[in-house]
Amino acid sequence: MIKRLIFFYFLVSSSLCFAFSIKDRLANSLEGDYLVAKHGKTMTLIRIAKNANDKVLLEEISAPISLVKEKDWPTWVSEHAPGHTSWIMYEIDLISSNILESYSFSRGAWLKPNNEENLLISLSKLTLKKVPLERQKKIGPPPLDGETDHRRSWTPPMIIHHEKVEKPEFDILQTKWPDDQTELSGKEIQLYFDKKKEFFFPFWIEVLTDHIALTLKVIDAGHNLSSPKKDIPRRPLEFLSKPKKTKSGVILILRRPVYYNKIQLFTVLQENKVKKVIEIPFKEVSLQGEKLIIEVSNETLKNHLEKNHYYKWIIKPSGSKTISELREPFYFE
Repeated sequence: MIKRLIFFYFLVSSSLCFAFSIKDRLANSLEGDYLVAKHGKTMTLIRIAKNANDKVLLEEISAPISLVKEKDWPTWVSEHAPGHTSWIMYEIDLISSNILESYSFSRGAWLKPNNEENLLISLSKLTLKKVPLERQKKIGPPPLDGETDHRRSWTPPMIIHHEKVEKPEFDILQTKWPDDQTELSGKEIQLYFDKKKEFFFPFWIEVLTDHIALTLKVIDAGHNLSSPKKDIPRRPLEFLSKPKKTKSGVILILRRPVYYNKIQLFTVLQENKVKKVIEIPFKEVSLQGEKLIIEVSNETLKNHLEKNHYYKWIIKPSGSKTISELREPFYFE
């Protein structure tokens, strides 16, 4: 739970003091960059699957640590991650800070984009700031009263491609979770990012509680990791209702995922076992989220269709072969 909350905190929030740095890290990340995080008895591998056109595709594979026998991560992923319990991809728009699509390979289903959840509203109100030197965790016992504290600040281990980095440097940041009645309510959170900005995710996240410190730590990281999952499946366009005839034409209500910029509309006339496919011009009437309303004018219908015939409506994203049909035939009279 904590891992999921904090992960989306960095990806989606656009009003954080350090948000531009997070966006910069994601924007500058390369395909194949990855890290392996551990929280409790679960490990999660997070990989940059694609980075282009201000959009980043992330791949996330989780598994109980006890079921992961192979610690060579490229080999583990190439063998379809034996023992995994979750395998997900997310596509993020870096300009709008919106999650455009989310798909679970382990479930074989699309997931609701997480930026629509109330959790992200509270996350957008959080701020990050650097931890002052005197408040940073130190190595060794504290000095006696009146003595100067000469202890070095503690830093977490940094492991890159199975090798421990000597004297790693980190940017140490902190924030406080709002009072929202969750397990993180009112808790202080400290985060350790690599100072060289090679990786998009903190190497150590610590939630300070009254009794114990809950941690999410990166146990390995690296570059050039490939995956058998090459891209995120795209949802098809969808008709939401039957065509509605109006005085000015025909209204069609569609569901259009936000990553489709252009769509094409067709009618199909089938007579004597011969199909006649006709592309139909239309205009957009309104767009709310993914709900798109389009209209085909009476003039367009007259110019493209034959009276007293049944037609089938078809839509598709421009440049795609994936089509969606409206089952109910449309009678043009």
